[in-house]
Amino acid sequence: MKGGLAVDSHAALIAGGDSGPSLVPGDAAKSLLYVSMTYADDDLQMPPRERLSASVLADFKKWIEMGAPFSSSSAPVATTAPPPAEDGMMVTITAIRGNSVTYTKSESGGGMRGGMMGKGKGGFNRGGADGITQSLSDKALITSAMLTRRTQDLIVGLELSGGLSNPAFDAVGSGGVKAHLVAKEGKITQISVITAQDASDAPIAVKPKRPPSK
Repeated sequence: MKGGLAVDSHAALIAGGDSGPSLVPGDAAKSLLYVSMTYADDDLQMPPRERLSASVLADFKKWIEMGAPFSSSSAPVATTAPPPAEDGMMVTITAIRGNSVTYTKSESGGGMRGGMMGKGKGGFNRGGADGITQSLSDKALITSAMLTRRTQDLIVGLELSGGLSNPAFDAVGSGGVKAHLVAKEGKITQISVITAQDASDAPIAVKPKRPPSK
C-alpha cells in the first residue's frame, strides 16, 4: 500500500487513496487508476519504471468500461444499465469472469417467461444496448433452451452440469452466446442457453415458388 491506496478489493479500488477515488466503473477517462497508467500526467505515472504496453492499457480500459467486474463473489458489481425484469429477456452473453456475467440485451426487449420445461412467446433480434455486468445468485439455475422453428416458443430443458464452466459457454469469447436470462433483486437467478434446433421439431412447410423470369 502507498498513498492510502489498496487494490486487493473492489471496495478499496472504488474508495481510492489520498488522491481520491481511483476507479469510476464505466468511465476510464475519470478513473485515476487508468489515467496514471497512460502517463498523461507527468506527476502521476504508474507503474514508475516504464509505461505499460498499448494492449495491456486497452485491456484495463475495456475492463473499466465494462463496469470493472471483480473476481470475488462477495464484491459488489457495478451495472451500466438497470437490472433486467424478473420475467426475463433475450440476451447475448459476451463475457464470463468468475461469478459475474456480462451481456447485451435484445433490441426487442423482454416479456418472455421461462421456467423448467415451460414455454413463452417472444421475438429475438441481434444487437442490443451497452454491456451489463451482474453477478449470479447463489442458487442460480443454468439450463439449456431452444427456440422452436414455427412459433419461436422458448422451451427450457435440462440443467447444465458445471454451471458457467459448461461447454455451452465456450463461444462467449468469439461472438457471444445467445441466452434467455432471468434476474431478481439485481442478481441473475436463471440462464437458459439457446441450443441448436432440435431434430424432432418439424420443419416449416413452404410452397414452391416459380423461378424468376431473369
